[in-house]
Amino acid sequence: MAWPSGSLRLLTVFSVLQAACVAAPEDAESAGGARPADAGTRQKDGGANKDGGSNKDASGPAHDAGRTADAGRTADAGSRVTDEPTPASLTKAPKLLSQTGLFAELATEELGAGVEAYKPRYALWSDGADKRRWFRLPPGTQIDTTDMDYWKFPPGTKLWKEFSKDGKVLETRYMAKYGADGMDWVYVAYQWNADGSDAVATPNGAENVAGTAHDIPSDLTCLKCHEGLDDGALGIGALQLSHDGEGLRLATLIERGLLSAPPAGPLVLPGDETTREALGYLHANCGTCHNPRGGEAFAKNAAIVYLQSTKQLDTVEQTTTYQEMITRTNGNLSLLLKGVERMMSRPEKQMPPVGSEFVDDEGVALVDAWNKQLLKKFPQSKFADAGTNADAGARPRDAGR
Repeated sequence: MAWPSGSLRLLTVFSVLQAACVAAPEDAESAGGARPADAGTRQKDGGANKDGGSNKDASGPAHDAGRTADAGRTADAGSRVTDEPTPASLTKAPKLLSQTGLFAELATEELGAGVEAYKPRYALWSDGADKRRWFRLPPGTQIDTTDMDYWKFPPGTKLWKEFSKDGKVLETRYMAKYGADGMDWVYVAYQWNADGSDAVATPNGAENVAGTAHDIPSDLTCLKCHEGLDDGALGIGALQLSHDGEGLRLATLIERGLLSAPPAGPLVLPGDETTREALGYLHANCGTCHNPRGGEAFAKNAAIVYLQSTKQLDTVEQTTTYQEMITRTNGNLSLLLKGVERMMSRPEKQMPPVGSEFVDDEGVALVDAWNKQLLKKFPQSKFADAGTNADAGARPRDAGR
């Protein structure tokens, strides 16, 4: 029997990680999915970026906690990590967040060597949590941007994303690339201790953390989104870093010579504000799966909304989203309306299918505003009198929300 390409990739990644990342038996409890007695929340003094945050674990079965074995460094919680890890050592995620290199001093949140904060221009909805993100490129390396739409990161690359609710830090997710292949990433989420002293690897996930509706995903659940592109890193690319906000930006990477084939400058979406915000929202929230390389199911049956940033941004009509949603349907807007309806659905047939339990009312309004704008352009559409019940008032989103 022939396996679909997406299933084969998932099985391949899982088998490689199982073989490479098995912890010693005595480490299993500390690195596993069981919630520590004092695990829960860390008080936060603000400064996070509003953008979304609960993640329902839809994977179901628990699995070996060994994927979070010590990566070869045994620094105490909060201690300074100064050695440069080899890519091979990254096949095992440390048991504690303090050992990943994010902070040189955890207590003061002094960032580790080479670690920089960043914000995507168009953020993924995660149920209204606050997020902070960090990125680290190994010294002396570049990001392969031969194809500007699909960045390829060098071995040793690391990313972190922190989720907070009501001023309490709940989890920090960690990614580390250990090989040259786009699927050679380790994924694990760290749940913060109640006293904020450190965060503990939670590979099996956790539900309703610290009495909130926020769920920590299992590492297998992470793959459901992160295997959608050629390389596992999402939300960090030419279009997402094309802004004038805080943190690492595309212009900075160009200036530092960190892109192998840099563009002339930042990228700008075409169209008016309503159109740009809708295109950007669909790109960030749907495009990681709905893209030309998202597997057989998406390539053959679903609309492509991943923006081909350097090839089709001269006009709205040239964007992949317009071509798929509008031109493909001869202007009847059926795919776009269906997309809005699924954005409003929870839990059955919801989009995105994982990572959210609540409807993003503002996001729905952004896309529906574009839909209503297009209904005026295509009055012959059989959906011209249908629309949705969403608020049509599109509101601009700050970079990195």
